[in-house]
Amino acid sequence: MRLRGDKERITNIVKKRNAREIIRVENLHVSFGSKDVLRGLNLSISRGDNYVIIGHSGCGKSVLLRCILGLIRPDSGAIYLWGQNIMELTEEELLPLRMRMAIVFQSGALFNSMTIADNVALALRQVQHLPENDIMRIVGERLSWVNLPGSEQTKVSQLSGGMRKRVAIARALSTDPEVIFYDEPTTGLDPPLADTIDELIYSLSRKLKNTSVTVTHDMVAANYFGDRIGLVHEGRILFEGTLKQFNECEDKEIRSFLGRKQNHSEWIAADGSNFESLQLDD
Repeated sequence: MRLRGDKERITNIVKKRNAREIIRVENLHVSFGSKDVLRGLNLSISRGDNYVIIGHSGCGKSVLLRCILGLIRPDSGAIYLWGQNIMELTEEELLPLRMRMAIVFQSGALFNSMTIADNVALALRQVQHLPENDIMRIVGERLSWVNLPGSEQTKVSQLSGGMRKRVAIARALSTDPEVIFYDEPTTGLDPPLADTIDELIYSLSRKLKNTSVTVTHDMVAANYFGDRIGLVHEGRILFEGTLKQFNECEDKEIRSFLGRKQNHSEWIAADGSNFESLQLDD
């Protein structure tokens, strides 16, 4: 009887998690020419997760992210977004799902000739077709979220690297996405500036309570805002679990990965309430 009760409890836990699942990747294979990048990768992300995909540079992390967004078509496998297999959808059918997501690209992908306001307002004007008063209200609000109030008329070409990252985050958040993806968000920034971006992402995640998926090779970033960790190795997920489980795992490949980083006891983030009150300046 006890065994049956345990099985029922575990089954209920699994059912509850599956009901919250919004991204599922099954047996994903991607190759470019003779190079196999993803080799049967499996992944599951649930609503509210702050999920970090880590791995060495060139292991296929960004390829995985682009597959989930429908920007790269895999050779085989399945990708489910909110229960729909996007491999079976046309571009037109995929659009409503894409509207529920946003991405902060590694480079920022901002338009240098445009103002900050015009960059942040892009999807609001061209996709959602909102009234201009509503657009400018949203733009001002999002810029305040990333500590750039009053910067609407500044040209992107005048911005520093850290400010460009913040504008890219504000633009991604302009449409209230249910899931936001960050592709190597601190690439190209010096360590102190990278820390401010990590802290900003963490504080926004706590404030908005959405789902975030961050691709990085930076364990400092992973320890700031990662609730769950997936380590990509040789085209598969070698490890998936909590940050604590990852740091305590004795697998030799994981210890090797951690061994190349600074002492991970130094990575533990400060209390979240402190992050939320930070004023971030370049």
